[in-house]
Amino acid sequence: MEKFKGTSNSWVSFKNDDDDNFLIQSNDGYNLAYVTATYVGDEETIANAKLIAAAPELLEALQDALLSLKAMDRIYTLDKRRINQSEQAINKALK
Repeated sequence: MEKFKGTSNSWVSFKNDDDDNFLIQSNDGYNLAYVTATYVGDEETIANAKLIAAAPELLEALQDALLSLKAMDRIYTLDKRRINQSEQAINKALK
């Protein structure tokens, strides 16, 4: 399975002190993304920033789950839509 080529350690999100926007940063201090609150409410901006910060862990968890689904599919007949959906989401992140 293809590996993620981006910043591989954990990411965090926090509100920027200078404005109402959010910064996504790697645990070793590299700035990765800036989530602006210009067109959305604060609650939505916070949710977007948290989702972006969780992306590396979510990708890894989905890759692991897909491997398990494929192993189970060899024994049981599973719904291929879930396998295909997982593969498409992983490909969206990696390609």
